[in-house]
Amino acid sequence: MAVTSYGVNANEAVKLWSRQLFTEIESETVMASLMGTDTDSVIQVLEDTQKGAGDRITMQLRVLLSGAGVSGNNVLENNEERLTTYTQNILIDHLRHGVRTGGQIDEQRIPWDMREQAMQGLRDWWADRLDQSVINQVTGNTGQTDLKFVGFNATVAPSSATGNTRILYGGGTASTENSLSAGSETFSLTYIDRAINQAKIATPIIRMPQTPWGKGYVMMVHPNVFRTLSINAAANQIHIWQMQLAQIQGGKMDKLERRANFPQVFKYRDCFLVEDDRIPTAPGTTTVYRNVFLGAQSAAVAFGRRYGNRRMSWKEKLFDYDEQLGVKAGMIWGCVKTIFNSRDLGTIVVSAHAPAL
Repeated sequence: MAVTSYGVNANEAVKLWSRQLFTEIESETVMASLMGTDTDSVIQVLEDTQKGAGDRITMQLRVLLSGAGVSGNNVLENNEERLTTYTQNILIDHLRHGVRTGGQIDEQRIPWDMREQAMQGLRDWWADRLDQSVINQVTGNTGQTDLKFVGFNATVAPSSATGNTRILYGGGTASTENSLSAGSETFSLTYIDRAINQAKIATPIIRMPQTPWGKGYVMMVHPNVFRTLSINAAANQIHIWQMQLAQIQGGKMDKLERRANFPQVFKYRDCFLVEDDRIPTAPGTTTVYRNVFLGAQSAAVAFGRRYGNRRMSWKEKLFDYDEQLGVKAGMIWGCVKTIFNSRDLGTIVVSAHAPAL
């Protein structure tokens, strides 16, 4: 009987497993769902390093023209306006991880395929690392200095230019993250109101992106913070269950719940709320979380050209007289929060206190 099989590092197997690995990673990650190549994406994918050599991309932002122009028969020549642009670099590097089986007796003892389990283990590891790296970037988590956990570009704290700040402290009564407390700063939807308002008056304005659920900002909050929306008993506050009821009555609940990699999504005004336990605490605190409000081009990500659209590399190796199987999955990539003229382009950190359970 003819049997089709693929041995270790067979060309067909390498292509199959690397392609399948990245496909499954995309279905498991929050941030991959927010990626796109156009400027309306929350996370813009830059393709330069996929098309040619190099380990960095220089991004460019053009500021809106501000001149008055000329009218009537007035002369335009010598009254033109100069373009104003700012640049930022994104670096990429090679990140790899692998697993190794214990030997053929281990495969005999267990009822599942070691190669398949290796792929699933690496899928879960890569999905977590991608999400964690992007979240560390957009929240300005300067407490994480290992470049393998931040997409190979150093994190930068939220910009705080006077009148154009990109960090809000709770409901507005506190002025630092360390001064936030349970008594004065219980999380409520007014936090999101402030972020939306700040986005609209920012310079440059924080644009509303396209998301998997339609056009709207994205607000990522820690589960402990999200929980306070459910238990907040303050007067005139809207609860999570009220938003859920409104979405069901409006026929939108199914659309918002459809993507399995998002545990739960609610819409408030022009903002989609998503919870994620990788939201970090503020430096020097244990109960103050750096929730983040995301607009268009909040971050940028780039991939290496070696692996084409598959992006992942997959390699298997046998050890100890072919007793043990080792599997490596790697990717050349990098991510960075977009900052131009010392201002975060699309992010607003909303720090909030939330007690642990």
